[in-house]
Order: sequence, then structure tokens, then C-alpha cells
Amino acid sequence: RLDALIGRDGVPGTSAAVGSGVYLSHIRYAMITAEGSPGTWKALLTLLEQTLRKALMHGFTESELDRVKIDFLSELDQAVKKKDTRESKDLARMIIRQLNKEQVLVSPAYEKELLAPYVQSLTLAEVHNAVKEFFGKEQRKNLQALRAGAGLDAALFGRMVTSDILTREDAAVHVAHA
Repeated sequence: RLDALIGRDGVPGTSAAVGSGVYLSHIRYAMITAEGSPGTWKALLTLLEQTLRKALMHGFTESELDRVKIDFLSELDQAVKKKDTRESKDLARMIIRQLNKEQVLVSPAYEKELLAPYVQSLTLAEVHNAVKEFFGKEQRKNLQALRAGAGLDAALFGRMVTSDILTREDAAVHVAHA
């Protein structure tokens, strides 16, 4: 949805992404990001917030889900095709990353074998529920904190983005940039 919006006339930004993961094997996170020209951060933040709110309230369309499935499956196919041309240093990084996460590195073909049936079986309801789980009311407070003025602080000083004002100002480790 964000990809379709970015680049339209009057829509700020050069790129946008949504993702989730597990940090340091313990901290689940979800993120929504956008990049654009200097001076567009407020408009981009508004775009992100409105797009996320629409997804949370109304979910997605069948065509949006189909497009994402096709893109993901295409990435799996490309990984299989390029498996013999990977650089040694990239493979070494992948092995180290997987060892650090206490996971086994699998071949692109095996990854495709595992993930393709799951991706193909995803329903609109499952995807909508996952988005609601990752971007629930409590998690959206961070986005609201940015709109309340944390954006400049985060952009200038790399402060952690959080709705807790004291943590945002006093945190010893700053983990995210606006």
C-alpha cells in the first residue's frame, strides 16, 4: 500500500517499508518507515500514521495481498537462482548471523520449500490480525509521540523513539533514528 502511494503527485517520500522481527532474541518489534527529502518528515509521518490506521481499521484488499505474495515468492525464486553466485563474505556473514541467533542456515531451495506453501495459504483475515497484533493500540503510542514533537529530537540526536518522554530523553542506548 505504501509503495503504491509513494511517488504519486503530491505524496512526499522516496521509499517506505514495513517490517517486524526479534531483536537480541528477546524483543519483538514492528516498524514502519519512510524516507524523503529534507523538510518532508511531518508529511511523511502523517502519511505513515494514516496508512497504518486504515490498515488496522479496514485490513487489506485481495489484490494487495496477492501482490505481496507474488513479490515474496519471486524473492524466494531469485534466491534459488542466485545461490551459486553468492559471495563468500556474504555467506560467512549469513552463517555468523544464524549462529548468533542459534538458528541453522538453510539453502535457498529449502527456505522456498518451507515458506512458499505458508505464504500461498495466507488469508486476508490472518494478515489483518497479524498487523493488529504488531501495531496494536499500545504500540502506536510511539508513532503518536513522534507527532507530538519527538521527531526533531530523534532526527538530530538519534534518540530512542518511544512514547515515554523520560526514557526518550534519558535513555543511555539510542536504538532508532527518525
